[in-house]
Amino acid sequence: MPTRKNGVKSKRLSNAVKKPRRNVYDILADEKAITRALRESVRHAMVFHKQIGNPVCVWRNGRVVWVKAEEVIKKIDQEMRQLE
Repeated sequence: MPTRKNGVKSKRLSNAVKKPRRNVYDILADEKAITRALRESVRHAMVFHKQIGNPVCVWRNGRVVWVKAEEVIKKIDQEMRQLE
């Protein structure tokens, strides 16, 4: 039975279910999952910008331009549909 730093035995620690740890290389090898997670994160940020009315910067034709967040959301949604 595991013990705490103060020497007291803990039943709760001994009953914990240990999940097998995934290897970082296995996680990074799943390119589709990483791409999907990144797109969902960016979409979430764009929805937030849309809600508060802030435009966002994007790189377009070699220049930085300000666009409405709705434009970026539409593009992300199109790209996510293509990945499915």
